[in-house]
Amino acid sequence: MELSKFKVIFLYFFRNYFRSRSFYFLLSLILFISAVMSYASFRYVDEIGSFITKSSSLNTELKERFFEYFWEIFVPYITLFASVLFGAGAISGELEEGSANFTFSLPLSRYYIYLGKFMSAFVAVSAIVSVYYFFQFVSYTIIFLEFPSYLTLVSFSMELMFSLAILSIVFLFSSLFSRTMFAYLSVMILYFVILLAASLVSEIFYGTDPLYLINNISGILSTVYVGLNFSFLGLSGNLQPAGLPQIEYAVLVMASYLVACSAAAMLIFERRQSY
Repeated sequence: MELSKFKVIFLYFFRNYFRSRSFYFLLSLILFISAVMSYASFRYVDEIGSFITKSSSLNTELKERFFEYFWEIFVPYITLFASVLFGAGAISGELEEGSANFTFSLPLSRYYIYLGKFMSAFVAVSAIVSVYYFFQFVSYTIIFLEFPSYLTLVSFSMELMFSLAILSIVFLFSSLFSRTMFAYLSVMILYFVILLAASLVSEIFYGTDPLYLINNISGILSTVYVGLNFSFLGLSGNLQPAGLPQIEYAVLVMASYLVACSAAAMLIFERRQSY
């Protein structure tokens, strides 16, 4: 019985996301970005990797991996902005608009309500990012006259895990505040100021790249193709794809964020009162 109610809740919020102006705004934006990336791919495919290797004479296999590497560099930011746009108002928005009275009065556990909101937001974010991956897939297939390697599937799987982790952080802030703008700004400040500052301090004073931070571990989306990392100290790594231990570590870190932030957000949401 609870599961059937959960399905109704999920579909309700799912339809709201896909009917919202935010979804079509993001869809238009991602179509534009994908079109620009596709044009750049066709225009500069022969120069791929030359700014790093100082040579345009890459073998075919390395050129293909560099091609996908450059596409993946932007995926974490696309995922972040989509997650914030869809998730920041998931809870705080209802409190701000007064619709929480209706949601909280539903004859269903708040955990199910939370999960319905969370999973519908995840599907919306995944749909946006999938459009970008589709353009990447088509561009690659046309340029190289073959389908991408299994690494594309690995990267996409890592992206889904990253989406879950980021959304859990966004939902945590959404459950903390009663104003959507506060939740939105808090996530942005955390990601682009606090975590960035922590990375800078760690790299400058300790000479290490803190891969336990969510903003740094997102690099796995591109390093599955080429093991290069951009940091404050410059470019590091090698031209080999990330190995299984690195991928497993990235999954563990993202899963930790997902579990910890989701648990905290659900506990807060369970105790929230409408105003």
